Amino acid sequence: AVANLRRTYGEPDVQPWPGGLTRVLGRADDFNSSYFLDRAFWQRLQAAHPEGLVVAVPQRGGLFFAPAGDAEAVALLRFSAIALYTSAPRQRVSSGLYLFRDGRWSVFQPPLGASTQ
Repeated sequence: AVANLRRTYGEPDVQPWPGGLTRVLGRADDFNSSYFLDRAFWQRLQAAHPEGLVVAVPQRGGLFFAPAGDAEAVALLRFSAIALYTSAPRQRVSSGLYLFRDGRWSVFQPPLGASTQ
């Protein structure tokens, strides 16, 4: 799936976003969120951030991250992810935040309404 995504829509690119956040973009806005599945992309990014990356995929076309070591950017990402998620009911993906560290994904902040038991 990722190989098809890259072939059709190109390599993911990153764009600085206000508050220390970064946005992930491809050639088709509707598919930006699909780059969440591109493990090689995240591994390359994490090389510059050994503490990991906190990632939000609040809606189709929306994929943002902040270095886990940047507390202010992570706080902004927490707020922004929920705001983006709630603002697009037909385009929603997840209100949660995810941590990519050491080549693996984990839940950083559970999605709204998710049980933490």
